[in-house]
Amino acid sequence: MEARKEKRICLGRPAREDLISKLPNALISHILSYLRTKDVVRTSVLSKRWKSVWLLVPGLDLDSYEFLEYYTFVRFANKFLDFCREQKSFLHKLKLVIQKDKTGQSCVTPWIDYVARGNLQHLDVELGGCVYFREYWEVMPVSLYICETLLHLRLYRVSMGNFESVSLPHLKTLCLERNIYPNEASVESLISSCPVLEDLTILRINDNVKVLRVHSQSLTSFSVGYHPCDLIRKYNYYSEKVRENSGLVIDAPRLKYLTFNYERSKSKIMRNLSSLVKVNVLSSFDISSVAGCSEQQMAHNFFTGISRVRDLIISRDMMRLIFYYLKGNSLPQFCNLSYLKTNLSETSLAFLDIFTKLLESCPNLKSIALGLTCFLDDMVEMSVWSVPKCLLSSLEFVEIKNEHPPDDGVLKVARYFVENSVNLKKLALHLHLFFLEGNPAVLNDLLALPRRSSMCQIEVLLEDPMEENIEKRICVEQLAIEDLISKLPEVLLSQILSYLPTKDIVRTSVLSKRWKSVWLLIPGLDLDSSEFPHYDTFVDFMNEFLFFSREENPCLHKLKLSIQKNENDPSCVTLWTDCVARGKLQHLDVEFGGRVMEREFWEMMPLSLYICKTLLHLRLYRVLLGNFDQSVDSLPSLRSMCLEENVYSNEASLESLISSCRVLEDLTIVKIDDNVRDRGNSGLVIDAPILKYLTFNNDQSKSKTISNLGSLVKVTILGPIKISSVVGCTEQQMAHKFLTGISRVRYLIVSEDMMEVISSYLKEDSLPQFGNLSYLKASVWLSSFDFLDILPKLLESCPNLKSIVLEITCIVDRTKATVERRVSSVPECLLSSLEFVEIKNRISVDDGALEVARYFVENSVNLQKVVLRLASSFLRRGNQAVLKDILELPRRSSMCEIEVFNALNGHALCFRKNKRTGRVFLDYFDVAESYYGAIVS
Repeated sequence: MEARKEKRICLGRPAREDLISKLPNALISHILSYLRTKDVVRTSVLSKRWKSVWLLVPGLDLDSYEFLEYYTFVRFANKFLDFCREQKSFLHKLKLVIQKDKTGQSCVTPWIDYVARGNLQHLDVELGGCVYFREYWEVMPVSLYICETLLHLRLYRVSMGNFESVSLPHLKTLCLERNIYPNEASVESLISSCPVLEDLTILRINDNVKVLRVHSQSLTSFSVGYHPCDLIRKYNYYSEKVRENSGLVIDAPRLKYLTFNYERSKSKIMRNLSSLVKVNVLSSFDISSVAGCSEQQMAHNFFTGISRVRDLIISRDMMRLIFYYLKGNSLPQFCNLSYLKTNLSETSLAFLDIFTKLLESCPNLKSIALGLTCFLDDMVEMSVWSVPKCLLSSLEFVEIKNEHPPDDGVLKVARYFVENSVNLKKLALHLHLFFLEGNPAVLNDLLALPRRSSMCQIEVLLEDPMEENIEKRICVEQLAIEDLISKLPEVLLSQILSYLPTKDIVRTSVLSKRWKSVWLLIPGLDLDSSEFPHYDTFVDFMNEFLFFSREENPCLHKLKLSIQKNENDPSCVTLWTDCVARGKLQHLDVEFGGRVMEREFWEMMPLSLYICKTLLHLRLYRVLLGNFDQSVDSLPSLRSMCLEENVYSNEASLESLISSCRVLEDLTIVKIDDNVRDRGNSGLVIDAPILKYLTFNNDQSKSKTISNLGSLVKVTILGPIKISSVVGCTEQQMAHKFLTGISRVRYLIVSEDMMEVISSYLKEDSLPQFGNLSYLKASVWLSSFDFLDILPKLLESCPNLKSIVLEITCIVDRTKATVERRVSSVPECLLSSLEFVEIKNRISVDDGALEVARYFVENSVNLQKVVLRLASSFLRRGNQAVLKDILELPRRSSMCEIEVFNALNGHALCFRKNKRTGRVFLDYFDVAESYYGAIVS
């Protein structure tokens, strides 16, 4: 007992000793500099000695939004800088994010002036909030431009002020975003006066600079352009008044990386770019004629200036510029170019012919990535085209991506490269899964193409969730003959096991001694606590697994937890999530169920989750999301996030979480009472320039602000939706803004409630034009408003509509005369583009639904098919004569087919009429989906 007691005391001594307190203040302050400023300040309550240690840290990162009031933020910053003056200490790093309105005190100028006179190395100043009037912008002091210790500088939405001289001898990184300059010469002087500047980013607005001149002997990376949001403001750069005489001049002999992002200046002069490695042209790009130089000459000078590049990525706008240039000239030779990525969005054959001329100017091209967003069904065989030199010598890799369902044109492009490339090693073709439907022979023909290169491999990647299952099934059939699995290493076995359910994975541990611990190496785990006999058993299993993972397998990539517990069960998920988030986690799915409805029993997500750099997919269901450092670059790799019925600390935390995910592509939010506005004062603001798919599901927020959705493809509105008046804006104005915001969509699905909103809106105003809309699906309740009155008005706003699906709930009959009176006008889409109509009647058949079908058949010029789905009572009511009348309707389109579906006794009947023989076909479908065909005279 004596020995055991002594040992226990010996182990306890180090825990009681505070070694950090023995360190000097200078070392402690340096350690604290790696923490967030909020956490650094919290150390002041540890003891008397720590009360002022935090004031010695050489770095400060502050966001005024994290303070209760802007005045409190100003007092805090003043107190900190006053202490620095008293102690004669200097800040090395300062980051300020200012969120203020017009009444906010201007303090940034004196703060910058003080720190710039010391040993400042990093400075980041960002002005946000509601200060859109430039007279309220903060002015940078003269001392900033002569700070000899400054290494990195970022300024966002500030006024640069007047300065006579610039001396920044150590500045390596300069980022100027949406600032105002006194004149052109000041910007040119600022850049050229940085002798070691390597990285320069300029994001412009209407900034008093007509011609931007960049002269630097040290610059290696340069990005220039405009923010997409600024292009739609009153001072936007698209306006000819602003663009007049605008230009860009670059003279940088050491420049390696050049990026144009929404760069719309008229002239672009490239000089002395012999070191150029990569040029990236993103989105909008323009080159126009200027005084003394035609557009062709300007384009020639630009292409010559970048002709030594090795990697070239060009947008659709840039491809159009090359298209028009090549009509009268040939491109300069891009002899160093080895990688080309571009996008073809034109349907003309001339444009594709020009593409081969582009390849002629790249004699040493090795890799090409080609995106196709066009339909090329009528394209001639590309084998008759010329074969550029690069296909006969250097081309090794081709990647083709098609955003639309594939057609023959895409396959012909692939065939062209395969049959003509001498040294091609790999062709990767990204297609939709629709390709397999009815085209398996074409896929086999593609894989069996005669290849000019004996080394060529062809990969067809089908972009659909079912693709993974198809690939696995093929692999299993190939390996079933021989037991090759036993010969594989454990790392590969664990990867194979990761595709199975966790229950089945654990069962493999009884196969043999070798398999006993293989399952513990799997990179993924999918567990449901309800599958365990007791919750404590589930907890013990998880703890043991994670303990083993820390020791043997620190790379858990995927974790899915479904928690069913009550109030008395232990809280462990926070610790588990913290453990895996510190590794290389890529997929996380946490769901809470059971009887834990009271929020005090919900589990909090750890801070480590918000800074997990490897996380790709995140789903959280019914958890607490606490405060986190909004200045930290959160979740830089996250692409998919699903937040369902969670509770957040405040509105700002949720907004910051979303905006901090720089590559986020898929976002789902299911709301409850989550501290993000109550329903009486609720709102929704969406600003996403590359958003393609938008869904509203029972969204009850009062205001909806939709802006900058130029890439929108599909909008789905499910269930109830509410658009109400708010302060300063009537309900009609809110509806107008919402409809205008989604007017560029191609596919639109609307609920009954949304149709009522449209009906109310059309009583006072006409809809905005949906010029891109090709597919419309609408649910209609004919008793709630008279849909037949607004149908022509709705169709008039869709001039290019190709398909329409109407789900009609009819509870009143309407005569043919009434219908014809209400829908007498013929919209433009019926006379030009409409090809498919489907009408579903969900309660009982009525004359109104049938006459709506008659209206489309008799007035649509290019209609190909009409599908009418009727209720089961249709045949019981003796409507055979009506059915005959429908099938024999006079059709304005000679291509039109009519199909009538009728549900009867759990079966479906489809009536079709053969246009050539006049015979009626009856197709019969039973509940098991087996098919029988019969012919009825």
